[in-house]
Amino acid sequence: MDYFTGEFSPNLTEGNRLSLPKRVRDRLGEDGVILTRGFDGCIFGYRRDAWYQKAYQQAEQPADDSRARKLKRYIFSGAADLSVDKQGRVVIPNNLLEYAEIADITSVVGVGDHFEIWNRQKWEGQLVKISEEVDKDE
Repeated sequence: MDYFTGEFSPNLTEGNRLSLPKRVRDRLGEDGVILTRGFDGCIFGYRRDAWYQKAYQQAEQPADDSRARKLKRYIFSGAADLSVDKQGRVVIPNNLLEYAEIADITSVVGVGDHFEIWNRQKWEGQLVKISEEVDKDE
């Protein structure tokens, strides 16, 4: 497995285009990307093959489990199967931009099996929270 790592600060440009960092594009390969609602107000990005593995795991959850139903609705209803253009840009759907409150300045962060796209101010807030929690645990 080739993991997503690093933190980048690309800007959203006209037409909701985001230029994905080269390190992210290299790990996506030629197959494009799946974007969906993430947790904590970000957008999750997956390699297509990794997305289908996760999707299969979620689809196998029992329909009579209320939490599983809600999670399926949350993740699948927001999912978009997208191409990356020759300049390494992806057009992010409006519903995902609105969900993540992204208008122009972003942070793209690698988190192992996927990457996340954040409103930069929200990401900076998350880093503060994470740092405080990590410091408490030590």
